[in-house]
Order: sequence, then structure tokens, then C-alpha cells
Amino acid sequence: MKKLVFILIALFISPGLFAQIDKDTHMLVDVSVSPPVFTGIMKQEIIKKKQKSHETCSQFLTDNISFPKEAEDRSEEGTVVVRFTVLPSGELTHYNVINSISDRLDEEVIATLEKTSGMWEPGYNNETPVAMESEVAVTFSLGFTDHKTMAQQYLKMASKKLYKNKHKKALKYLNKAMVYAPNSVQTLLHRGIIHHKLGDFASACADWTRLKEIGYEDADLYITQYCGSDIFAEN
Repeated sequence: MKKLVFILIALFISPGLFAQIDKDTHMLVDVSVSPPVFTGIMKQEIIKKKQKSHETCSQFLTDNISFPKEAEDRSEEGTVVVRFTVLPSGELTHYNVINSISDRLDEEVIATLEKTSGMWEPGYNNETPVAMESEVAVTFSLGFTDHKTMAQQYLKMASKKLYKNKHKKALKYLNKAMVYAPNSVQTLLHRGIIHHKLGDFASACADWTRLKEIGYEDADLYITQYCGSDIFAEN
């Protein structure tokens, strides 16, 4: 079995715009909002044991995710990003693949996440448990390439094509860069610009919205000018 590396757990809260959680409790407009917490044990077990597991979600996923053989045979690798909702009950629902590598790898991450349903304490708005969104990023590596280097190389290729106004070819390389670095500010920013130039406004706004979600403040400039406030109506 090839090497599987889990590199990141990113937590976001909702409704409205997603705000990245850097601390256990985050203050938003004088409202105390606490993110969901992975316990590693089922809710009924928490009541019995009155203590939480020390296992982290990242460790659980690392221990339970397998590299599908068909994906290995096809040399599929990169970072899968999945967003999901933690309900007040601690169960998970609404899985949404933000960055896809292949159906096989995407499904493996979701199937393992489903095993954690009920292993979460919900997020809280003040003292009220509410449904909140969280997100995980799982990197699958065959061990033959450096993902950061690959992303940079594809970004350079895209820049050359963009300089020559070959937008479709630039987009092709940016999509490949996203496989290895889905939260790259440069890649998301430029891909959004190219989508816009090619008339795909929905994809452009999706990329710029993603930039805002990961904390890139200047994304507001693009969102305000080209997308309008109604882009967040579905969130």
C-alpha cells in the first residue's frame, strides 16, 4: 500500500459567510460562536464515560482511510477537500466535495467521515447547539512527487499561457495545480479571473468565494465588483 498522508483539518462555521476558526471560541458581532468538536467516541459513550477521547479527527482519518487499489493503479494523487455539516445531534450530513481528485478517492474520504457521525459535539451559538459546517483536507501521495513543487510548476505553466492570452490552456494548468494545492491563493485568484474572461461567471465567483473562506481579504474586491451580495444566499 502506498503512502497516505493526512495533512489538514480546517474548521469553518456557518450560516452566512464561512469564518475560519483559529481558537476554541470565536467572537462574531458580540455573539459567542464555538465550532464543532470531534470527540472520537459516540454520544452515548460520552454520557457513560463522562470524558472525551484524546484522539483527533485527523488521527482517526489517518488510521481509517485506505488508498484504493484502483486509484493507486491509475496513479491518482492529490488533496481531496470535503465540507460537511455537523448537526446539533453530533451526526454528520450534507457532504460536499470542494476539491475533487477522482471518484474513488473522494468516496473513500466521505465513507470514512461517515464513520465519525455521532462522534462530534455540535457547534454552539451562545449556549444553543446549532448545525455548523466543518471541512477536512486529505492528501493522497504515491511518494514519487513533491506536491508543492508540482503545484508551482503547473502555476508557472499557466502564467506563461495567460501572458499569451491562451486562457483555455492556462485554465487547464491551473486545474492541475489545484489537484496538489487546493487552497493556493494565487491559483484560486487567477483561475477565477480566467473563468470570468471565458464567461463562466459562476465558476469565477465560486473561486473568489473560496478565497474569502480561506481568509484572503482582497477577495471582497472581486466578489463585490463581479458577483454581488446574492452569491452568499445559498450558504
